[in-house]
Amino acid sequence: MATGDGRVERAPQVRVSTIPVPGGFSAVIPVKGTEAVANAGWIVLKLRVRRGRVGLGALATGGSLLGRTKSIAPSAEPQTVAVQTPDLGRTTDIVVFKEGYTASEVDIFEARVLVAGAMRKP
Repeated sequence: MATGDGRVERAPQVRVSTIPVPGGFSAVIPVKGTEAVANAGWIVLKLRVRRGRVGLGALATGGSLLGRTKSIAPSAEPQTVAVQTPDLGRTTDIVVFKEGYTASEVDIFEARVLVAGAMRKP
């Protein structure tokens, strides 16, 4: 889902074009099925930054940032990037945001959840 002036298209992968504001949230990817997990973990995405630089963040309800990546540069081939979160049960979304001062575009091919030492909340 796009936010602000960001754009999300299917091409057939998901293509996100960021908003023109550095650091601005451009798209939100819902994280489903982790409500019962009481552990830290990672959201792992296979992506390719086509131009500019982007960052990814793990959001909790209310919009607080639980974890984030460093700036991700353009690449010729898809790469695997992990966003660490201290509490998968509180992680509701992954946000795509613009890094730097030029327009950014990223293709997202796949996303999955990795749980550290599977514990369920009582």
